[in-house]
Amino acid sequence: MNAIIPFASFWNSLAGRPCAGTVAKVEHLGKRSLARRTLRAGGMVECLRGRIWLTAGHQDIVLREGECYTSPRQVRVVVEALEDSVVR
Repeated sequence: MNAIIPFASFWNSLAGRPCAGTVAKVEHLGKRSLARRTLRAGGMVECLRGRIWLTAGHQDIVLREGECYTSPRQVRVVVEALEDSVVR
C-alpha cells in the first residue's frame, strides 16, 4: 500500500523538528551559493539540509540541518551554503 505524504511533512521529517511559525519558501542552494533576505523581528531562517553560514547584521552564525536562527529585530541577512543545502 502506498502512503501519500504531504510535501511539508516530507521536508519536516528530513529536517527533524522545524522552527515554530516558519512559512517562508524552500530554497535549494548549491555549495557556495548566496541568498539574501530581509527578516522582520521574529523572522526565521531554517536549515533543512546541509550547512549554511548566516550573516545577520554584525553577527555570523553557522546552522546545521535542523537548526534555525530567529531574528530579534528587522535585519538583512546573507545566507551562504557551505555545502549543497536546503533552507526555509
